[in-house]
Amino acid sequence: MALPNVQLAEDETTGKDDFKFKTSPEVCAVIVDKDSERGFAQVSGGDSPTEIVQTGVGERGEVMVKILTDQSCMLYGRPTVLFVYPQP
Repeated sequence: MALPNVQLAEDETTGKDDFKFKTSPEVCAVIVDKDSERGFAQVSGGDSPTEIVQTGVGERGEVMVKILTDQSCMLYGRPTVLFVYPQP
């Protein structure tokens, strides 16, 4: 999945049972660490189907999900993610 002209966040974001979220066009994707603490990242909104990536359930690796126009990414529980920003 190619994303031209993007920049990774300088630091990871970890949910702390506090419902952190970011929306497009501020962010264009999220990279979810599936091995982080229990929770999930949900990308939803607009006309696209909702995508949920579970964390802390014994799976390893990272998953990248695009955040399209009118979508947001909400962190539930304690997932760790790296947001991807479009370059100005």
